[in-house]
Amino acid sequence: MNFTSNLVRLRLRSIALAFLLLCVVLPIQFGMVRAEAFPDPTGDIFDNQGRQVTSEAYLDIVDVELTGFDGSYRALIRVKDALPSSVTDPTIFLEWDLMVDVDQNPGTHPWGPWGLLDNGIGVDLLVRLMLGPSGQGYRAEVFNVATRNSVGIDFKVDGATVQLNFDDKSLGVVPPKAFDFVFTARKYGNYGRAGSELALDKAPNEGHFTFSDGRLSIITVKHGLPTEKLQTDHAAVFYNQGNEKYARYIGDGFEFAYRTLQQDFPKVPAQNFKIYVYLTQDDLVQGIVTFSGFSQETAQFFKQVGGAPRPIDYVMHVGPYWDWVVVAHELTHTFIEEYSGKAYLQIKWLDEGLANYESWKCVSSNTEHSQEAENYRESAWKAFNDLKNTNGLFPLSQLTTEAQWSELMTANQPIYPEAFVVVTYLASTYGSSKIIPILEKIQNGTSESDAVKMILGKTESEILEAAKNAPESEIFGAKAVVTSTVVTSATSENIQTQTTLQTNTLAVTQSSEIPVGFVLILGIVALAVVVGAVLLKRRRQRRSNKKPSTD
Repeated sequence: MNFTSNLVRLRLRSIALAFLLLCVVLPIQFGMVRAEAFPDPTGDIFDNQGRQVTSEAYLDIVDVELTGFDGSYRALIRVKDALPSSVTDPTIFLEWDLMVDVDQNPGTHPWGPWGLLDNGIGVDLLVRLMLGPSGQGYRAEVFNVATRNSVGIDFKVDGATVQLNFDDKSLGVVPPKAFDFVFTARKYGNYGRAGSELALDKAPNEGHFTFSDGRLSIITVKHGLPTEKLQTDHAAVFYNQGNEKYARYIGDGFEFAYRTLQQDFPKVPAQNFKIYVYLTQDDLVQGIVTFSGFSQETAQFFKQVGGAPRPIDYVMHVGPYWDWVVVAHELTHTFIEEYSGKAYLQIKWLDEGLANYESWKCVSSNTEHSQEAENYRESAWKAFNDLKNTNGLFPLSQLTTEAQWSELMTANQPIYPEAFVVVTYLASTYGSSKIIPILEKIQNGTSESDAVKMILGKTESEILEAAKNAPESEIFGAKAVVTSTVVTSATSENIQTQTTLQTNTLAVTQSSEIPVGFVLILGIVALAVVVGAVLLKRRRQRRSNKKPSTD
């Protein structure tokens, strides 16, 4: 009897062990990862200027999570109060979403950039639930900002919880090994048009989430002046802890521009650079005081107008949300100075226009980042034509000195697009090798107007008039015009894509994920069946032992 009892106990232990293995191994086999919810502070709703506002509790994010396996994902956004069944005001548009940087490249940002909301990631896709305007009900989609295509996805609204189910196919891209994202909740007026943001919330408030190898993690950043360092061929790049990805992006853009500019300029910078990459414009303002010796008063100019000073003594200050075009523009200034000293101070339209032209040409030649250059070209061409159509173009003689340029820039006049189009016209007409020597003439003492007439055979007035009348294809080339795409603003996608959903998303559906609880229930049932079988067998053995012998 003791032997039988011990045997039963051993079997029960084995069954218990098997059950534990079942609970651990099965989830792994199905690729499941236990969800981890990340909390977000409440009461932190803000407007499109970053000012704290009071709004509906269903916009106030409480916590978020993302789980995924085998190319399928489930996102949960929990807010402070239940979502509305509808909106009575036809002008109101509501959205709860994930802003996704699918290539983990902050420089590719067909949406934005708008650091106030996207925290500096390069938003490529929006995975979103929408309500309104004009009485439209709930619907969900993955919106590809670059192609402007939408794919309908399954969703569920359960009180104060939003569930969005999507997969690699709906993302419409090669399945990523990892991607970055930020959760947001948004309320718009004016039928969801750009600039009508009334209330916003995001998670996390700083940094971003990364989903990799089935796990969700949060990338936080350390504020203040840059302290970390990485090295490229021609620069030491300093950045904040947690901001290495952006720093590498800037370093890669710098090196690509450096190699390209060597082909157009006879001289290269005499020494390597120091590049300081900042998280905020306020940090940049403090950085140019600390690292480049600017006075506080002078530094405040860049707080007022944004941007950064041109590189000084081979030190470049990089603001938040720069792309390769801006990096190449600033580096071009150093090549100009290396070639012709301070001649640029007497012909600012050529200095800035040449920097714009070289940066556009440079980045256009890079397949991965050419859209950044095309975005700039499109916006500059539009601004130039707006000026032309309103007789707002400035005579080039009013864009020559540093004082003239700074005054107009402070007044927020669109002088950069004008300089870009004029110099690009000159480059396409005469070749960049013909216009760069104008700077050398000025360096040797020739006035800017005489240097232009001497090299090009035309006055500045004649050049501007010719650029005004030149067709777009003549200035930029037929290929650039044919392949151009519409520049997407940070918020203008709300209305245009609402009618392009490809599947019906109004029905509430269940996640395709196999719940861990379901697996546990199966395990318990299996254990009960096995234990019952063992006990039944033992009872039968006892009955058999009680039968009288036939001997």
